[in-house]
Amino acid sequence: MNNNENSKVSRVAFSTSIKEGSGPSRELIVEAFLHAKDKDFRIPIEFSFDINPLEVDLRDLRITSIQHEDGSGFCFNLGGTLEIFFHKTDSSHLGKFSAFYDAKRRRGTFQVTRVW
Repeated sequence: MNNNENSKVSRVAFSTSIKEGSGPSRELIVEAFLHAKDKDFRIPIEFSFDINPLEVDLRDLRITSIQHEDGSGFCFNLGGTLEIFFHKTDSSHLGKFSAFYDAKRRRGTFQVTRVW
């Protein structure tokens, strides 16, 4: 990959909505957070999105920060790392994400904030 391609990858960022009913439960979110740094034990977390603007797959999500968004106990601000697989170039890059997630309605918003 040449420098010009690298500079394009470093600017990749997008936001999308999580399809209602497609996300994990509150308990699974918390358990995934507890095991985010564990190399021997992983909790797979998957979200389905309303749109996929870059035709990418988001893989190996690791929730490294979790915060209650309100007093309901079901709404969270999440952050973490992921692998972004680009279909057009058949390559993957590490990235960071942030998300608002309502575990009761299983919907929210998801944003890739940095790719390197």
